Amino acid sequence: MWDMKHDRSLMSSFPGMLPNIVHKYWKIRTGIDLLRLFPKRLPVRHNIRIHTKVNAVYMSQYQLLPYERIKDHFESQMDIPLSVGSIYNFNKSAYERLEGFEQWLIQELIESEVNHVDETGINIDGTRHWLHCVSNSRFTYLYSHKLRGTIAMESGGVIPLYKGILCHDHWKPYYSYSCTHSLCNAHHLRELERAVKSKTTKNGQRRCSISC
Repeated sequence: MWDMKHDRSLMSSFPGMLPNIVHKYWKIRTGIDLLRLFPKRLPVRHNIRIHTKVNAVYMSQYQLLPYERIKDHFESQMDIPLSVGSIYNFNKSAYERLEGFEQWLIQELIESEVNHVDETGINIDGTRHWLHCVSNSRFTYLYSHKLRGTIAMESGGVIPLYKGILCHDHWKPYYSYSCTHSLCNAHHLRELERAVKSKTTKNGQRRCSISC
């Protein structure tokens, strides 16, 4: 016997796109259209649209899946037709909505007691860029730039205004800023290990063992 009260709870507890699956299941099993049964209590169509966007952005930006694979996933697993253009628009919308959060995040990092900074090379459309990172124990701010040095650091908006303790490697542009500088021991260990491997000197081995 189908329990309507139970399935109201079931529908409201399902995350993401699962309401669509539940709706199809119950329509086949009972002949009852849940979309018509609960239009006010649970706007399922609206939820499906929102959670489709959220999951598409998550798969694209966090899992780093290609657009075509995301499109195939929604069509084959969820029976939701989704174009590559739609996924691009979802990402664009998310980017625009994050502008306010980005400004808040920058201010939080400027006021942080300690920040860690680093940068690494990445490929964007076949062109070399740099992924810059500013982080503390609570937040991580990532942004890309064509350059690696002070111009890129200033475009991020944190380092030029920062007066706390900045932990970094020996990349010279960091020393251009008037904050308290702290050198990263992870980089020290990496350099010592490389020295031991390339020049198996007793001093290098001794320094590495002391640091470790």
